[in-house]
This record gives sequence, structure tokens and C-alpha cells, in this order.
Amino acid sequence: MCRVDDIVNRVVTRYSSRVIPVDKGWIANAAHDLTHAMVIALERRHPQDQPLGHLAPRYFVLVGRLDNLEGHPNAKGEPVASPWVVVSSVVTKSPHVIVSGASGSYKGNPAIFVNLNGTYTPEQLAKSLPTQKNELRVLLLHEFTHLLDISPKAHPTTKEVPTDLDLTSYYNQPHEVRAYMQEVVDRAVEMAPKLSTKFHGQELIKYVLLTNQPWKDMEPHLTDANKKKVLQAVYSALREWLP
Repeated sequence: MCRVDDIVNRVVTRYSSRVIPVDKGWIANAAHDLTHAMVIALERRHPQDQPLGHLAPRYFVLVGRLDNLEGHPNAKGEPVASPWVVVSSVVTKSPHVIVSGASGSYKGNPAIFVNLNGTYTPEQLAKSLPTQKNELRVLLLHEFTHLLDISPKAHPTTKEVPTDLDLTSYYNQPHEVRAYMQEVVDRAVEMAPKLSTKFHGQELIKYVLLTNQPWKDMEPHLTDANKKKVLQAVYSALREWLP
């Protein structure tokens, strides 16, 4: 695996690669409202003291619409209808409250799927979800990017990294490159103001990437061409902090 400073020094900084535009405020509002709706739905589930996975292998918690995202332009600039959201639980060994997500269709309409951990009880999930708003925001950002992506997709997408698929193949799928690029840039823009008080130029990019978990997850598996695309998007997003 290449060192971060080697990658930064080699990248072409013409800002030719950019993320699909997504209004982060819309996503944050959608995550806030969905969290509230999930908590209410879970508090109404009985019994409260049995794991959802004991009730059914896949237990449906909530089906609704993400009205906050109504009218958001897709990659062509065309307004989209508010996507459906389907929240269910899955039995898993993962300790995470929000296990995974996916984008696809529900009754013929664009939809985002959110999977909660079915080993927890409704009471446990309802108490934990308000602390998971940022995780939910990032998941919605990733999956909504897929829905805005007008490029053809061979199959529904998933935020849960598959264990039965070669990671090089997974991360280098064009639509996954674009969705994870969104996450990398989101994290970079969050960290740049904090790090810019100590680092500048190439050093700033280097440390932004060193603190960027989405980048660290995908970078070892990316082709050189896709690394270049992601890094160009980071440079483009951080132009105001660069000389």
C-alpha cells in the first residue's frame, strides 16, 4: 500500500473530479426526522424486552417517505421525488446499532433501506438511536448519492461491505467509487478547518486523509485511476484551504 504522502505528492490537482452535489443540510434534517420516527415506532413495539430478531428474522420497524429530500436535483439537475425509506432489523453478530443500508426500489419507487441490529430489544434501540444521528446521516448521504447517480447500475447497492465479494471488485465499482467519494469528501470538509490551524497545502491534505476513515477503508483496494479520482475530489472540495 502506498504511503499517504506519496499518494498526495503524485496526484494531479486539476480538480477534474467532483462529487455528485448533495445538500448536506437536507441530509442532516432527514436523519434527524428519521431518528425521531424510528424511536416512536420502536417505543410502540411490544414486547419491549425481547430482541427484534426473536420476533422475526427480518422485523419491519418503519416504512415511510423521506419528505425532506423531495425536489433535490439529481446528477442531471432534475428534481427527484422523495424516496421511500424502509427500516427493518437483521440478526447479526455486529455490535453496531445501525448495521447497514442499501438503495434500490420499494413498490417500484426509489428507496433507501436501513437495517437495525435485531439482537437488541426495541427499548435498547429506542434509547441508542438518538446517539447515532451522525452514523445515520452518513448512511443516508451514501445511499442518496446512489439514488441521484444517473449512471446505470448492475444491481442494488449496499452500504454493508459484502463479505462474499472481492473488496477490490466492490470498491472499484463506478457507483461505489462515487458514493464512497461522497463520504471521503464529507469527512475531509469536516476536518479541514480544524487541521488548517496547524497544517497547510500538501501537509493539510495528508493529515485530512490520515484522519479519514472512509478513505482508509477503501484506499488499499482502489485502482490507481480511482485513487486519483477520489483525491482530485478532495482537492476540489478543499480549494479554499489550499495555496
